[in-house]
Amino acid sequence: MLSRTLFLLLPALVTTVAQLLPPIFPHGCYTEAFHTRALSGHTVPPSPNNTVLTCATACTALNYPLFGLEYGTECYCGTALSPGSFPAFGPSDCSMPCPGLTLVPETCGGPSRLSLWSTSPVAPPTTPFPPPIPATGQSRPYLTGCITEPAGARALSGRSTASPGAMTLAGCGAFCFGSGFRFYGTEYGSECWRLELVDTVEEMEHFMFCECTTGLKPTEFSNGIWFWSS
Repeated sequence: MLSRTLFLLLPALVTTVAQLLPPIFPHGCYTEAFHTRALSGHTVPPSPNNTVLTCATACTALNYPLFGLEYGTECYCGTALSPGSFPAFGPSDCSMPCPGLTLVPETCGGPSRLSLWSTSPVAPPTTPFPPPIPATGQSRPYLTGCITEPAGARALSGRSTASPGAMTLAGCGAFCFGSGFRFYGTEYGSECWRLELVDTVEEMEHFMFCECTTGLKPTEFSNGIWFWSS
């Protein structure tokens, strides 16, 4: 009987709490920033009862217009996105269910991914990090180095794409640079990887000859770390 009573009371309770909040709007899935939180204004203590409503309540009570849910139980508030936070490659990056009790299933971000909400219907502006390079001019990639794969692991991590027979350095650069990354790597002739942290490149010390060529341009070596510079 108690569980049935709670079930009947939940819709009324959710409706009452929602009426006390300003309107909130979803903006999709966003990445975490570099060396800081995407939303650095306030961190709500992780909760096994985390939901969009509980996170919104905590952040709007402190007058923060932005809030994001991450890794299921985490909630962050802010006034703007930190440089380096931008829309993720797809909504599947934010697929962890909210652990709290809700009327319908909700997602609470994912690993290093925020389900972003705000009190404005307009998505917040983003600032790539490193700063974007102008599309015009003489911007071009420079080979930073060639690396060996460590035993049982990948040297490059993060988002990747593959295009057998059609991979070029320009195509890989566009894939990664569009998300604000200056460093990217090509491998096995058809694979393209973006680097999550610029520091990663500085830590790679094992170099080898880049003997594998890209799919469309046999003169382009594919096993390397590249850096966009103008």
